[in-house]
Amino acid sequence: MEEEIEELREEVAVKEEVIERLRGKLRKHENPHVPSSQKRETSKTGTSGEENDDGGKEDESNEEVGGSQEKLDDENDGGRGRKTGHDGETRKTPEPDRTEVVFEERCENCGRELDEPDRVETRVVEDIPDPGSVEVVEYEIEHYDCGCGEETVAAHEDIPEKGNFGPNVLVQTTLLKFRERVPYGKIQSLLEDVYELQVSTNTLYNFTGRVADQLRPFYEETRKKARQSEVVHCDETGMSLEGENGWIWTTTTENEVLYSVREDRSQKAIEYMLGENYHGTIVCDGWRSYSAYSSNLQRCWSHLLNESKFTANKHQEAEPIDEKLHEIYEDLKKFREEDPPPDEREEKRKQARKKLEKIVNQDYENEEVQKLANHIQNGIDHWLTFVTSPKVEPTNNRAERSIRKIVTLRKIIGTIRSERGRYILETIMTAIETWKTRGQNPHEEMQKAIRNS
Repeated sequence: MEEEIEELREEVAVKEEVIERLRGKLRKHENPHVPSSQKRETSKTGTSGEENDDGGKEDESNEEVGGSQEKLDDENDGGRGRKTGHDGETRKTPEPDRTEVVFEERCENCGRELDEPDRVETRVVEDIPDPGSVEVVEYEIEHYDCGCGEETVAAHEDIPEKGNFGPNVLVQTTLLKFRERVPYGKIQSLLEDVYELQVSTNTLYNFTGRVADQLRPFYEETRKKARQSEVVHCDETGMSLEGENGWIWTTTTENEVLYSVREDRSQKAIEYMLGENYHGTIVCDGWRSYSAYSSNLQRCWSHLLNESKFTANKHQEAEPIDEKLHEIYEDLKKFREEDPPPDEREEKRKQARKKLEKIVNQDYENEEVQKLANHIQNGIDHWLTFVTSPKVEPTNNRAERSIRKIVTLRKIIGTIRSERGRYILETIMTAIETWKTRGQNPHEEMQKAIRNS
């Protein structure tokens, strides 16, 4: 019996260790800020995935908040791909650049000479050209002495300002690194295998630095336009900087996406992006630096409704709060769609504020439910800016989407190792995402920037 008891104790110890490990994973996911994609994956596999990409902070939400994720899962059976009942779409066949006749002169069976074909089958095939090896060009750059005493040097768009590698190499390397998120080691292998171009990873890093130098004026112009915008969306996420805690901030507008790598998460970081006297509206989450910087805010309803739903799922006392918040939000969205005049907007805002105050002025027994009420109270002056300001959105999804690009890149690069690395990252990512927001081709625009410089 003693031996049996000892064996059972060992089994219990092993199981307790497994249980504690699973509890740790569950704690990472049992919070209102877990992305819906991870929740779906967890529900299908029965296990938890990785920790919330934003370190427990509010993450990306759906554009339309009111129960949209459950509706989406129902429509496509909880998986990815085309929704049930949705007609598929076939890719259109492009116009051919040339036509080539495929013929045979003799029968492959008996060798007899063939007459005219009985019928012709047409197939359109798309392919990319064989890249071949690197083209090495020697430029004879002519210098001229003018009678005015100044020297004129002939210029060519394919001659870079620095180094011996042309704009195509610089642009391709930069886009592979920051748009496609390919590590430098793999870029090195690709250039050698496909183009027979042998360069070190340090040289590739220098390529991106040269591109960042050429794009920095564009970065400063983007920051200037963001400061002039009536409405901006802001968000931030953690990033290791030379082994220390750091932050990457984003400020987005309708046409700009600005990134800034900072050592802190304070008001000074916002001032770096928007200046000391920004007078527009900031759409943001509840981080205190925003309210310290400006009183003209719009707090994100996606975060609020996620908080209320999460709390209601755990505590019955919070269910009426969650229902009322969703009711208020849906009513305000419909009201805005009618494009009412300013006086009606102000009256609607006052009515909605009274409803929110009625929620927070009650006493709640459960500590977490009271915490939710306090959360609403703390942002009471900033939940309803969008009601009276037509250009202000009720959610911060615009900034959430832009910060997701950094979260994905962070998983690959891990840390930023130098001040130069910060400069390169924020400059190039700002250019790429701004071009994409404007509907421009990043490859074409980067080529123009490098050649025009």
